[in-house]
Amino acid sequence: MTARSARGSSEAQPRLYRDLADWYPLLTPVGDYAGEAAFYRRLFETHCQRPPRTLLDLGSGGGHNAAHLKATLACTLVDLAPAMLALSRRLKTETAPAATSDARCSRGCAPGRRAQRAGSLARRKPSPQLR
Repeated sequence: MTARSARGSSEAQPRLYRDLADWYPLLTPVGDYAGEAAFYRRLFETHCQRPPRTLLDLGSGGGHNAAHLKATLACTLVDLAPAMLALSRRLKTETAPAATSDARCSRGCAPGRRAQRAGSLARRKPSPQLR
């Protein structure tokens, strides 16, 4: 990815994920994600062959789910928006280094589309290649 395309992708993001990221927890408090995180934890525990120990959260945003999941999982957060990752660092939601990335789908996605979050992937039926 060139510096020019990286700049263009961040400028295309909503202001809430850039210069207004500090306001994000006021609009969607971390506590509001407790039920969603518990749902994801149950999915992981039900469908993983071994007890899960790590989580790679693609498109993590401010890390609100990871804030709840970090009690039992080592979390690595990845997001396009550096300001959202900075927010997650301030909220101490990660247990491993976060990364700013332009994560793209490997198959069947239009170029530039963000990879699906772990929770979205957990709701899908696994492909035969992953079984």
